Amino acid sequence: MNLQELLSRFLSEETEPTSARNGRTRAELRNNDSAGNESQHSATSTTGAGGPRNNPAGMSAKLPAPGVADNAVFEVQGHIRPVEVDLITDDSRQLTERSIFAITELSYQHLESALQRNPALIIAPRNLMADSRLQDFKARGAVLRGLPPARSRPEWILSRLAGILHDHPDRKLTLVAVTGTNGKTSITRMIYHAWKKAGKSCAVIGTLGATYYKDGEEVNIQTGYTTPRSYQLLELLSQMHSSGVELVALEASSEALALGRLEAIHLSKAVFCGLSVDHLDYHKTMNRYFMAKAHLFTILARSGGKAIIQDLSQIAEDRYSKRLQTYAQRLGLQKRVLSSFRDFELHVPVEFNVRNANLAWYASGLDYDPGLFKDMPDVPGRMKRIEVSPGLDAIVDYAHTPDALERILSQLKASGYDALFCVFGCGGNRDPSKRPLMGRAAMELADFVIITDDNPRKEDPASIRSAILNARELPDLRPAFADLREVADRRDAIIGALERANELAGVGKKCCVLIAGKGHEDYQIYGTQKKHFSDQEVVMEFLEALPETKQAGSQKTSAKQAGSQKTSAKQSELEGAGQRKTSADAERTGGEHEVQP
Repeated sequence: MNLQELLSRFLSEETEPTSARNGRTRAELRNNDSAGNESQHSATSTTGAGGPRNNPAGMSAKLPAPGVADNAVFEVQGHIRPVEVDLITDDSRQLTERSIFAITELSYQHLESALQRNPALIIAPRNLMADSRLQDFKARGAVLRGLPPARSRPEWILSRLAGILHDHPDRKLTLVAVTGTNGKTSITRMIYHAWKKAGKSCAVIGTLGATYYKDGEEVNIQTGYTTPRSYQLLELLSQMHSSGVELVALEASSEALALGRLEAIHLSKAVFCGLSVDHLDYHKTMNRYFMAKAHLFTILARSGGKAIIQDLSQIAEDRYSKRLQTYAQRLGLQKRVLSSFRDFELHVPVEFNVRNANLAWYASGLDYDPGLFKDMPDVPGRMKRIEVSPGLDAIVDYAHTPDALERILSQLKASGYDALFCVFGCGGNRDPSKRPLMGRAAMELADFVIITDDNPRKEDPASIRSAILNARELPDLRPAFADLREVADRRDAIIGALERANELAGVGKKCCVLIAGKGHEDYQIYGTQKKHFSDQEVVMEFLEALPETKQAGSQKTSAKQAGSQKTSAKQSELEGAGQRKTSADAERTGGEHEVQP
């Protein structure tokens, strides 16, 4: 699609916020021909250096008066090149002279690099229009901005343009988005399984990448994000639609919502599975975190979709669910509130998994069947149970928030284990407020607690572990642990817990080692170095090192086979913008020592 046509379609599709409900189209461009060499643009025509161009079909030739009209929504300055647009992105490394570059929150620091690559169009925030670099750029390219605040974010315009470039694949699909602190991956994978079992052509997009199913074949795509950037998502949806996919389950992260990645996406349903402490490093406050999640339902309202909201107020206070229900009512959304839950046959029939199954079933639109998820494969890194030896289970789970860790430990404690071990850490350069809260959950519910490293990133690993251990100082702590240890090396921590649990299992105790926080991840990050590491592989290595007589009979598969999904899948990869891959090992220090309660 050429740039002129893309801009014309963009203008003709847009509406002002105040007129969105009645559908009045209002997308006018400012006429700013101060030097005589810039293009004049409106929703109705374009004049360039070569004189007036032919108007797109159905467009009037009337130009707005000089200046900005009261109802103007967009402004284009500079020269519109007669090029076929090859890409819309905020990744400066991918640009050509036929590309569109958006100056987003993430890409502003790379503006110089983008200008050197000379894109055809730059989408700019309002506060940068006077920037001398953009003023110089207008001599050879065009700059687009939105005028009213509701239309001024480059992320929003980027998403809308990408939708047009890819011919709005989201409008040709049934999209179900799931948001909440915990459970998004399990729920979307359950929805996908239910559709697949019903013979539907379907897909799932989320933390584990993207998978779509068509005619008995699965295709797996690595995306690099829980929720891909808008232009990547739309390209992916276009690919899926071209392959015959009809239904898509999508994880909607709070950061993606705050960054505007779903602004142009048409949704059929949206699911809310609860809110608890997480991501405050990004959102700063719980209210802002909630509003980011709630914004998904603003997007849903634009699409005329249906809200599905979990309400646990019969069990405990659930104020965020109540707030969302009120907000959904204000938006005029059709909604279903789930506060009671039906039974399903599940591999791991813990309470939160039963709730996940109910949300997934309702979102799938299928008839109730208690066996709907009976044959569902394990979701990688979610309650992955490995029978290590008679009397000893290891469970690998992604639980990395206080609420998630508390829920899984509570469920395991109620499952009849004589000794419950918990091995976990917290990520660096992430919300620090949750560290003592996760420490509290472990210290109040596990018998043996081992604090170790997660992904320290650029933080001091010892300071992260210390922050977790500060839970011992909480005045209302109700400690239940018999032993508390700090082991810096994650592999040593896991092996040490398994060895001690195996000894107890050998004298007749029923033991469980929960390894929490990383789940499906197969790496660890120290500084800027990413190295291969898998919790599940460490468990399998321990299992295989046991004498055969002590191994659980059903667990003789190799570590390389552990957790792999058998599909006839073709493998492809869609690299996330800005994604970095490193393999160098990070140096680590620290041994095991017992922490005094």
